[in-house]
This record gives sequence, structure tokens and C-alpha cells, in this order.
Amino acid sequence: MKNLGIIIIAIIAGFIVIGNLGSILVLAITLGGLYFVFKQYLKAADRNGKIIWGIIGLIILMAAISNLPAFIGLAAMALLYYLYTNYKEEKTEKVNNEDPFKKFEREWEELSRK
Repeated sequence: MKNLGIIIIAIIAGFIVIGNLGSILVLAITLGGLYFVFKQYLKAADRNGKIIWGIIGLIILMAAISNLPAFIGLAAMALLYYLYTNYKEEKTEKVNNEDPFKKFEREWEELSRK
């Protein structure tokens, strides 16, 4: 039952990520633009250039911050990553717990005690 709930949550998170791919792409573009503006701000020699690049940077920063669907999509991506890594760990633990040699060794010890 636990696995079914995890699978349902993963499917819902996957749909959320797919639905917000456009917003995530726009967020990536605005963050790239913000990086470019920051580099130009650092290169500007005079005060007027720094003011202009600073204003442009603030405008792009507000556009990036106001992109709420992208942040929801990123949170869903993080949830999918967490569920995937957690599922892999559970799977390896189950395989390790069912080691036939350990079971044989325990049974052999019990037989040798008698």
C-alpha cells in the first residue's frame, strides 16, 4: 500500500513538472539574463553605466522572482528526485536482506550448536 501511494505522488509530481516546463524554461532564461547583466554591471566603468545595468538587473530579477509556477515545478522536480533516490535505497536494502548465504550461515550455526 505504501508503494502505491508513492507511485501516485510520483505520477502527480511528474504531471506538475511537465505542466510547468515552459515556466521553468523562462526562469532559466531570466536567470541567464540576470547573470549577463551582473557581468556587465561589474564591467561598467562609469556610474551611469552601473545605474543602467542595475536597473535592468532589478527588472529581470523581479521577472524571475514573480515566476511562481516555475518554483512549483522545481519543487515537484525535487520531490521526484527524492522519491527516486529513496526508492532505489529501499530496493537495495530489500536485496541485501534476502541474502541466501547469511540465512545459510545462521541455520548452520543453529545446527552446529545442537
